[in-house]
Amino acid sequence: DSTNPFMGKKILVLSGGDDLLVPFSYSEEFVSNLNVGPDGIKQVKVVPGVAHECTPEMVKDMAKFIWEYSVRS
Repeated sequence: DSTNPFMGKKILVLSGGDDLLVPFSYSEEFVSNLNVGPDGIKQVKVVPGVAHECTPEMVKDMAKFIWEYSVRS
């Protein structure tokens, strides 16, 4: 579908479960309706106890996602 810019894309969404600056609830509907199609990948992780920050665990998740879906594609 040429009207969907996310079709076939690889998307990782990471959010802190305790983020008060930009709570995941602000983007939850958008993310849940994000259609990447059968050839795309969408992973969503809301990390409990994490505020508006990027934790070492999130960095590992990003590196793993990039390795699995970008480097070897």
